[in-house]
Amino acid sequence: LEIWTAETDLAQIFEDEALKASYVSEWSSALLGYPEVASVYIGTTKGDMFIVLENTLPDGYDPRERPWYQDAMASEDIVWTRPYEDVVSGETIFSLAKQVYDGQGNSIGVLAIDVKLSEMMAFMSLEKISENGFLILVSNYGDLIAAPDGITAFNQFEWSERVLNSDHDSFKELYNGEEVTLRVS
Repeated sequence: LEIWTAETDLAQIFEDEALKASYVSEWSSALLGYPEVASVYIGTTKGDMFIVLENTLPDGYDPRERPWYQDAMASEDIVWTRPYEDVVSGETIFSLAKQVYDGQGNSIGVLAIDVKLSEMMAFMSLEKISENGFLILVSNYGDLIAAPDGITAFNQFEWSERVLNSDHDSFKELYNGEEVTLRVS
């Protein structure tokens, strides 16, 4: 996402068919190796949408009214949305989104990637950290996005607030009566 948001020609996607075809090819190729990614798209300050893998949006769809767009427009950084229901597929997804600019530094909208929660959970279940380790994915808001069976809420851990509100990337905490090391990234 960071590489694509640095592009300054994204505004021309809607007028330049060759440029559009180039982005369709690049983004489609990038998606092939990531089954958890549902789509890559840009929503503009004019309300236009360009999506790869192409989907039919509901009539009257305006990206400027969507939380992924509003959150990214309020930030200079990549934002992770809370999980939500995709308007096209009905699947639970979350988005990574970042504001994009033209060559003069004017905001033209938001570039985003939708990630399928079901695929992310399947991927995480295959990852082994250690014999007793596990992965959990938590939003900046403390929403549990993906976790192993038996973990139903991030706030079930007494240390959850310390993790969310800290700048540290490693913690010693108690889990099931044992001292564990938590690594956050």
